[in-house]
Amino acid sequence: MRRDPASWLGALPAQHPLVWRNGHCVSAAQIMREACGVRERLHNAPPAPVLLYAADAGYALIGLLGALAAGREVRLVAHAAPGYWAEIHAENAFVLSDDAQTPQIGIYLPDLEGSTAPDDGGILVPLAIDSDSIVGFYSSGTTGMAKLFRKEVSWICAEIEAQSKLWGRPDGPVLGTVSQQHIYGLLFRVFWPLYTGSTIYAPRMDDWSEIACHLTVGGTVVSSPAHLTRLPDELTVPHAPTLLLSSGAPLDFPSALKARQVWGVPVTELLGSSETGGIAWRRSVDTNTPFTPLPGVSVRSGPEDRLELCSPFTGEAGFVATGDAVTLLEDGRFRLERRLDRIAKIGGKRVALARVEAALKALPEIADACVMVHEGVLAAAVVTTPKGDGVIAEYGSFRATRRWLAEISRLLEPAEWPKRWRFVDVIPQNSQGKRTADILAPFFQVQGKDLPSIRAIDVTEKSTCIHFVLPPDLRGFDGHFPGDPILPGVVQLHIAASFAGLLWKRDCAGATLSRIKFRRVIRPKERVVLVLSGDDADNVQFRFEVAGDLAASGTLRLSEVVSPS
Repeated sequence: MRRDPASWLGALPAQHPLVWRNGHCVSAAQIMREACGVRERLHNAPPAPVLLYAADAGYALIGLLGALAAGREVRLVAHAAPGYWAEIHAENAFVLSDDAQTPQIGIYLPDLEGSTAPDDGGILVPLAIDSDSIVGFYSSGTTGMAKLFRKEVSWICAEIEAQSKLWGRPDGPVLGTVSQQHIYGLLFRVFWPLYTGSTIYAPRMDDWSEIACHLTVGGTVVSSPAHLTRLPDELTVPHAPTLLLSSGAPLDFPSALKARQVWGVPVTELLGSSETGGIAWRRSVDTNTPFTPLPGVSVRSGPEDRLELCSPFTGEAGFVATGDAVTLLEDGRFRLERRLDRIAKIGGKRVALARVEAALKALPEIADACVMVHEGVLAAAVVTTPKGDGVIAEYGSFRATRRWLAEISRLLEPAEWPKRWRFVDVIPQNSQGKRTADILAPFFQVQGKDLPSIRAIDVTEKSTCIHFVLPPDLRGFDGHFPGDPILPGVVQLHIAASFAGLLWKRDCAGATLSRIKFRRVIRPKERVVLVLSGDDADNVQFRFEVAGDLAASGTLRLSEVVSPS
């Protein structure tokens, strides 16, 4: 069997309903004619790579087949933000799009509807695509800049054949919440139904009620953790899908369990990336269900327990390293443990933390920034310039961050926008001079009136110093005392135990205290330094300092965090 999507299209009956759009089906023959129209127009265009940006999966298929048949390298663009297009040097490419607002558009794909694209003899020339033709996907490399990963068509088609052995043929339309501009969406919303002779549902859908309404018997839903974690409780599903797919990041077990209850089928999670293609799959039965490698994929554990794989989907003869640490099991499966690089998965999309930091630091109001993932969302610790201080003073912190998000949106897509912000005096580093997630985490404790917001953290080999200013509306000042508020000793102990629990990852609620001494009162708006030291959570010394004076001190013993059974 030939490994190219044009041969799959050519094998379908001419009237096969291949693409469902706007209440009607587009036949395989019509898709062929419109793709041939792209090919013919590209024969007369300047020789350059083709950038393809299409929201509609049917137009994406037409543009991809036509451009590949014209002998062009095709690069799928994640979004159309102007700054992003400048970064990927779009000015040097020929653009295909179904969005009339796309910059420098060369072929507006809807214009091809009804095209016959005959050759000089009036006969439609079938499409032919070389198996070594290139499809490129933009993702984030370790530098944080958009990075192009180039894959031969044969590698992509080899994966479709392997995946199809596992999942079979969809008996109904393939609906999706993910974009076919990324490799996961292209594989499962476009190439899989094309290969198996099923039906592509062209529009991408965000609303779960809309998906439930359009899903027919035998249909498939291609989704992501970003959507599956937002399933509404009241959703009514007339028909259970044959398959419910998720990829982009591991799905937490409570969300997987809820999705199974709502949709009536388990979530099939696929692990992979733009670089590697598909790696493995699982259907969660507990909080840490192992992954099973895909057919033809071999895995091993390398340095730092890093997952390495040998796969026909990478184009490499040997093993390729990933950014995940794993535990290998005797039966050949593996458990994911943690990320080893600064590429995070947010909403199912790869986000380079360094790229987001660079965009923030390019703003004149921001002197320094550090971005991390906290409780599943992107969080930014920011040091402002005097100009930034003025913006916050004039507009308030919330409106200031909205202004800055509007600025960076010209370069970054929504998954790369920080959702939580903290304004700090300095970005902390550990004793090796590195900014690590464990010392940044306390900046992003849940905001409220029980704990003050951290302004700075100093870390040495022997201690951690947490700097904060006590706001007048801190709940601990309530009733102590009207007209002359001071921070009660019990509140000081709560603050010390809470921050120690964050640093040592222990339960602060069961902390025991000893050797407590209070030496001076602490008042609203005073800048306080909490110094925490100790070799382990069983013996943490703390002290509060105000203007260099010792205010309170003592010893904490933190409880182990007990996981629910």
